[in-house]
This record gives sequence, structure tokens and C-alpha cells, in this order.
Amino acid sequence: MKGKFNNKRLIDAMDLRCINVTALAQETGISRQTITEYRNNPNCNADIVKIKQIAEKLNFPFNYFLESGLSIESNAVYFRSQLTTKQYYRKAQQVKLKLIASIYDFLKEYIEFPAFDVPIYTGQSPEMAAEKLRNVWGLGNDPIENIIPLLEEHGILVVCLDTETDAIDAFTQRFVLGNGETVYIIGYSANKKSAARIHFDLAHELGHICLHDWQELDELEKDEFKIIEDEAHRFASAFLLPEKTFLKDLAAYDLNIKGYSALKRKWRTSIAAMLIRAHRLGVIDALAYKNMIIRMQKLGIRKQEPLDNEMITADPSILKTAVTLLLSNEIFDKNDFMSTLANEGCLSLYPFQVEELLGLQKGTLQAETLDFHSLFLKKRLKTV
Repeated sequence: MKGKFNNKRLIDAMDLRCINVTALAQETGISRQTITEYRNNPNCNADIVKIKQIAEKLNFPFNYFLESGLSIESNAVYFRSQLTTKQYYRKAQQVKLKLIASIYDFLKEYIEFPAFDVPIYTGQSPEMAAEKLRNVWGLGNDPIENIIPLLEEHGILVVCLDTETDAIDAFTQRFVLGNGETVYIIGYSANKKSAARIHFDLAHELGHICLHDWQELDELEKDEFKIIEDEAHRFASAFLLPEKTFLKDLAAYDLNIKGYSALKRKWRTSIAAMLIRAHRLGVIDALAYKNMIIRMQKLGIRKQEPLDNEMITADPSILKTAVTLLLSNEIFDKNDFMSTLANEGCLSLYPFQVEELLGLQKGTLQAETLDFHSLFLKKRLKTV
């Protein structure tokens, strides 16, 4: 055995696969009592054969369960729609972020990443925090073309992940690495295709980073959680639609579906978000806001707005670029990268897992195979 069985790795693998003890027992033929013992007892005497069966079922390398892992402390995680999303879906995404944090911790030994550069504005109004951040980052009052590279340039990791439910929009977790470095990772659902909605979701998560405490989230009451969600919404709205220039545009356009669609193309923010911002700025009253929402519902564009299928945003690139740099500069080949991640990074994964987590093109880390359906091995003639 490579090392001592790590029960925390079993918990994470089961959470990632959204499988409970009963289901895993049924599918492996291992008793519920044994799997429960393996999950709960860090000093259990795990049977190698059974761990191999479990590893195969969960589609993780056997050695993954025998590694202690690097020292990474994870804090609370902010989820959009946290009050309605089922817990096992949230846990699966949290495990993905934990794995990504470990890969990043490994990569930073070879790559100089942008430093974290996000001021903390705890206790200030969301609108004031958004204005200050725009000034600090030198954004002025112009529209933000692509928010993903902007966040990456300022030291926030962004990843696009497959989610098993549409109930998850975006989520953020803070990690403290072994050297004391703090890293924030924002994940957003690959199910979301609209650039305008992605921009708002990521600006919302940025609001959590700027405004909120990352130690006491689990202790918040339902009403308290709604308050901080509203603050993150207000931050995102003010960050994407700065008051001075957005007010000028509202005065220059007809405030109908056509006018808001034109504004959406410029500001890359949904009509729904612009309506809320216009209402908060006093440009439209509550009745006008309500009538526009009803109008959009009647036209069937409440969920699928105009331009949603046309506007695209940049994909996350910083982690993909880091891996590509190492491979293209021959620091590693594919096999070396995976083996060094296991040995130095204490993280044994299959190549396809790393590709999925980092958004790498399929085959970047997997051995290439050629598939010619018209070719077959010759049958050797038996010699007498």
C-alpha cells in the first residue's frame, strides 16, 4: 500500500458521486457496516481488496484513497439558490472546488499566478463597495466586456463545472493553502449559457468576496442569509451598471423591450437586472417595473431573453493556460504531469478528471489512441 487509508477521501469521493452508504453497499457487495466504518473511523483497518472495489465503483484511482493530501483549509461556501438546492448537489460541487484548490496548490510551484487583488469592504454599502472597486481596478464607468478574465487578472480562480441540476447558478469557496495563501475559487454551472446571466452571477459572487464574512456562514439564519444575498445582488447590479453612465443611457433610450435589448447588447447584463437597477435608481416606479415584467412574461422572454443565444463570454483560461505552459515548454509530458501531481501534489486522479475540473480539452492529459474501424489484427496461422 502507498500509505494509510484516508477516510476523508472516501467521504469526498462519495459526495462527488452523490452516492450514499446504502447505494454503495448494494453496488459493491460490501456490507453497509463496513463502508460506514471506513467512512467514520480514520483509524480503521481497511481491506485492500474492498478499497479497490470501492475505488472502481466511484471511478477514482486506488491510490487516491491512500494519500494524506496537502494542508488546505476550506472555509464556508456561498451558493446562489442555497436555500432551494439539495445538499448533496452542493456537496458534490464543494468537493470539485477542493480538488481544484489542490491542483492549483501544485501548479503554483511551477507557475507565477496573478496575485489576489480584491479589496475587502465589509460594513460598507454594496453600491459604495462596487464604485470603489471599479475605481481601484481602473474600470471607470464603462461596460465590462468580459468579467471572467477580469476576475482572473485580479487573482480569483474561475471554473465552469458540470452540475447535475439547473438549481445551481454559481458558488464560491475560500481556501487557505499550506503556505498561508488565501485563494477564492468561483464555480459556475455549465448549464448556464447566457453571457448576461453568467456576468451577473459572477459579479454576485465577487460581492460576497468583497463584502461578507467567510467564517460564520453556516451559522446564519434563513433571514440573515437572504440579507447577504440581497447585498450581493445590489453589489453586482452597481458593479455591472455604474450609476452615472447607466442613468445617461436610460435617459437616451426608449424604455421598452427594444430599448432594453439595445442596452443589454451594450452593458452585457440581462434586461431583468437592468429593470431592477432602473427601479432602484428611481428612473421607473414599482408599477412600471411590474408592467415590464408582465409584458416579458406574456411575450415568453422572461426566462429566455432576447440576445441570450447571441451573446457569449470568455471561458475561464488561467488554469488551462498554466497546464498548457507546462506541457508546451516540456516541463512535463502528459504522464509526468499526472505522476508528479500524485507524488508532489499528493493527489492521484485520472487524466479525464483533471481535464473536466480545469476545463481542458479532452486528450490534453490522456494518452492518445487512434481508432480505425477498418483495421484488424491478422489471425496468426497455427504451426504444426
